[in-house]
Amino acid sequence: VGAWAALSAMGAQGWLAGAGGLAAGAVLFGGGVALANRLAVFWLLRIYRFVQAWGEREPEDVRRRIDAFADWIRRDLEASPCDEALVVGHSVGSIVGVSLAARLADLLTPEQRRGLTLVTLGQCIPLLSLMPSATAFRRDLQRLSAERDMQWLDMNARADSLCFSQANPLDISGIAGAAAGRPTAQVVRPFRMFGQQEYARMKRSKQRLHFQYLMASALPNEYDYFRMTAGPRRIQPF
Repeated sequence: VGAWAALSAMGAQGWLAGAGGLAAGAVLFGGGVALANRLAVFWLLRIYRFVQAWGEREPEDVRRRIDAFADWIRRDLEASPCDEALVVGHSVGSIVGVSLAARLADLLTPEQRRGLTLVTLGQCIPLLSLMPSATAFRRDLQRLSAERDMQWLDMNARADSLCFSQANPLDISGIAGAAAGRPTAQVVRPFRMFGQQEYARMKRSKQRLHFQYLMASALPNEYDYFRMTAGPRRIQPF
């Protein structure tokens, strides 16, 4: 009401100024939202809230799903033995992958574990493991640190600012990892997967670059997600 009265008193010029101010505010707000979307701010906030809640107390529904998935994998391996099985976790999914692999380490026989590989891509494990209250998750990490039959490959790109690249997820969590050779670190080089101009465009979107682990590349490369997960040969460090 006060703003309406002030604009009425100011006449036509006041209306124009007020309209211009509202338009400028709308542009600024819209530009702010667009910038936040480009920087993946809202996506990151949802992730941080989820991880914070997990750190305070492992969600019951998540625990049930992980336990059920681990049991399903165990039964499937018994019913259909295979040369290789992969547990792949990308980004925050690497946290779920760790907990799932830790349960499988207790459920499977040594022979079955030798055919199983945990693959973490663009991992964000320390987001949870560094929380003082995340004791259950650190127990999962300790279980994998002591595991010798199941292979663990940790693949990250230096250019990926949305992951803990070049950081051993066990060591940074206060658990001996590098000394035991766990996990095996692999450097992913997305700049070799595309031409110079295409890669420059990709780098402008942190979220797009972060998801390249799961996508095909334009140029042949040592890292190939589809060859790794569906190719004719077992996964090997490159």
